[in-house]
Amino acid sequence: MGAGIFAFDWRKPEMLWSYIDANVDQSYRNSGAIAGNHLVVSSEQKYVDAINIETGESIWQHKLL
Repeated sequence: MGAGIFAFDWRKPEMLWSYIDANVDQSYRNSGAIAGNHLVVSSEQKYVDAINIETGESIWQHKLL
């Protein structure tokens, strides 16, 4: 299993949610970008994922060529 993405509330501190792709063994080793309620990240396996920043659920995934 690859790495995951974790959201924390820095004020408490507590983990809010985690995202681990159940279909593809992903390794995320870069910074993401936030637009609205989407966190967009890319993986070493050439996927781009959009994750809901409130729930940690996958919104969409795209395989790069």
